[in-house]
Amino acid sequence: MARNRQLVAKLAVDLQLESDAFPVLWPFLQRGLPSLDELVVTIDSKNRPWRAPELALTSLPKLTKLRLEGVRPRVAPSVLANLRVLALDNVRIDPLQALRFEDVLDCILGLKAVEEITLCNYLGIVGGIAPSPRRRLHSLPKLKTLRLEEHPSTIRALLSHLSIPVEANIQLLASSLSERWGNPPPSEAFTAFLPESSEGLPILRQVNVVNVICARDEKIAEIVGSIGGLDVPGRISLGMDKKAFSADNQGPSIEELLFKRMVQSLRVIFPDTSHVTSLYLHGPLDAIAHTTWTPILYQFPRVRRMILRDGSPGFPIIEALMTSSPADGSPLCPRLEEFDLQGSAWDASVLNAIARCLEWRVDNDARHPLSRLTMRLFAVGSPWSLSFLTYFRKDALTLDPLRHYTGQLRDLAATSLSLKEFDTVQAFLKATMPRLEQLRVSVDNPADDGQTHQVPEPIDLPPTRFPALRTVVLEGVGTSIGPAVASRLWRLVITNKTNKHQGLALLPFINCISHFKCLEELKLTNCFALATVDGCRAREPFAATRLMSVTIEDHPPIISRILSALIIPARARVQLVGNMRGATPEQCFTAFSAMLPDDKRCLPVLQNLSSLDVYHPPEGCYFAAKTESGDVLDLEVTTDALDKPSLKPIRGELFKRMVHGVRGIFPDSPLERLVFVGDVGYVPAEIWASSLALFPRLRELEVDDVELRASPSEVISALMKPSSMQPGAPPICPQLESLALYGDISAISLLGDLYKCLSWRQERGGGKTRLRKLAVELYCDNDMSGPLLEKYEVALARVAEKKSVELIVVPGRRQR
Repeated sequence: MARNRQLVAKLAVDLQLESDAFPVLWPFLQRGLPSLDELVVTIDSKNRPWRAPELALTSLPKLTKLRLEGVRPRVAPSVLANLRVLALDNVRIDPLQALRFEDVLDCILGLKAVEEITLCNYLGIVGGIAPSPRRRLHSLPKLKTLRLEEHPSTIRALLSHLSIPVEANIQLLASSLSERWGNPPPSEAFTAFLPESSEGLPILRQVNVVNVICARDEKIAEIVGSIGGLDVPGRISLGMDKKAFSADNQGPSIEELLFKRMVQSLRVIFPDTSHVTSLYLHGPLDAIAHTTWTPILYQFPRVRRMILRDGSPGFPIIEALMTSSPADGSPLCPRLEEFDLQGSAWDASVLNAIARCLEWRVDNDARHPLSRLTMRLFAVGSPWSLSFLTYFRKDALTLDPLRHYTGQLRDLAATSLSLKEFDTVQAFLKATMPRLEQLRVSVDNPADDGQTHQVPEPIDLPPTRFPALRTVVLEGVGTSIGPAVASRLWRLVITNKTNKHQGLALLPFINCISHFKCLEELKLTNCFALATVDGCRAREPFAATRLMSVTIEDHPPIISRILSALIIPARARVQLVGNMRGATPEQCFTAFSAMLPDDKRCLPVLQNLSSLDVYHPPEGCYFAAKTESGDVLDLEVTTDALDKPSLKPIRGELFKRMVHGVRGIFPDSPLERLVFVGDVGYVPAEIWASSLALFPRLRELEVDDVELRASPSEVISALMKPSSMQPGAPPICPQLESLALYGDISAISLLGDLYKCLSWRQERGGGKTRLRKLAVELYCDNDMSGPLLEKYEVALARVAEKKSVELIVVPGRRQR
């Protein structure tokens, strides 16, 4: 390795404490590696106290990423100046061996171009080392990520010296070792992280989303502030393990005590809350009295969205929202537009309390009437949940307290309804909802026992009552959609289980297709009656230019009729699933073609497919095709033979037909890659040869026996067939560059047959058919290693640029 010192660009070392590599590795690193870009060193002490070895890094002029665990570094300034990533983790070291704060601070102050810093248990407790009043904060202008897991006082001292960009993502977490040093009391738990001045943390004054999380089922209590949302740059989180605190058994729980302190400290942590537009509170809301909530909410005058998560109703905060501001007499949070609640242990009084709150706010001149009310209320002891404006009790479903707000609704969802409860929702939907954009309804019929069950009446969606509807998602219930509603829809999803087929008439839906001008997603599962297909006459197909996703599962003729009325953009993802239960293998194979449109130009993606998987293991049966740009087309059939070991011969027969007829389903596709996964032993060489001969542009071929029990010998034999009867004709698939075979090998001579095949192909192709890549993974019951295997491996290297031949001895059942 020393001879290649000049070439090493990345070095990763993972050592045990007792390793004898230390005397070799340390001098090797310290002598310098001029090309090293990334260094990773991890030393595992097996959780035993020990003194970490010191590593001096000096002659590393190109090092940009340094990750050390269990190592005490001493890094030269010239190395620090170039680092983009610095990650130091000493979680396995005895905290008594922690590094001096001044040494680590000097290291960080030497960073000029750093983008990511991680410090975890590298420092002991620091009483407070603040910069002098005249000293400027050290700026880290390129920093994108800062993660500190140390004692809160240590984090505070470190941040007192730094200036961090507002767009950085900052994570501050109290070290799990803090218990040995002592934790701050709950009243100071989160403010203890931060320096006295927020000058170096400008994000604290600019957050517009604040999250307070102290849930009973969460290990970490956390306060998060972000700019623009949690998934975009500009985020700071302060977290502590709840186990670090204890509570009196007779008094409030630690969650109640800590949550109250967290909410009360928001104004201290975020000095300017006037920018906050979203407030997320997840914790024991009832632990805080409404008289305490009032001054807290007064600090958020511009909040537009409030999200509450708890296992209790949260009456105090609802009551606080019925309080007037001392400044101008308007309701607290006067700009509140969206109110989102989720909890259990609710009763009807919750809806009444919310209704009273909304009425009071309107009567008292809230600047923005509530435009979106979301409630996910979970009944105790019930596995059902009804979302958005619905409430479930064991004896009744009531929506009465909210009928006065139908004109303001944007979202409405009712899920897991029984048929009786669905009738209540149906009645509720008779109201006019001029602002409703999203409708989600799901109905749970009795268990899926294979029997036919009562089908609920379709939902009527006339445009006069739902003029703004954009999304319709229905499960277990259908709908009748007219052209006016169809013309505005972005998303239409109607799904049903196989034995609960909706039985809708197909013609009204076909008549609406030409109005799907805005539709981006269409998903239909078991919606239409097969008997209604014949009444659908051919018509000019509609170009649905905005469609991005199409999924249809039904009887093949129904799928074909729908596709024949559409021209689906080539970029759209299309998944078609034909219901062929009770059919023969021949009928199942015919179904693949029967699902396609009468005019293949309605599916332009067929003209561009370059890759195809022919797939029939026990759990599925489909063709999965892709274009070079990644566009996807899946054709699938559901049969009675899936997941039943006794019906393997039926699956084998269907797989044979899929191999033999694949070109007939995709006659014009310029396929260059084929993958076959199934019961390979049911396909003879003649069928392999006749099928592969139809793909002269094929470059990659993979054949995988699903149980690894069938030999690929028939495929090898097929690849020795010429492309025509003329003397000296090239082999079939003359452009084949990559071959992968997975299955069984009963005799080592199979590798000899493979060598003969590839040698013959190379001769017939004038040297042009030498494989670029050969991968062979064969399983056997007995060890076949020996001179003959070595001989064949050497021989196969002459017919492939890159080859991998692996024989795996696995007696009995085989699985990857």
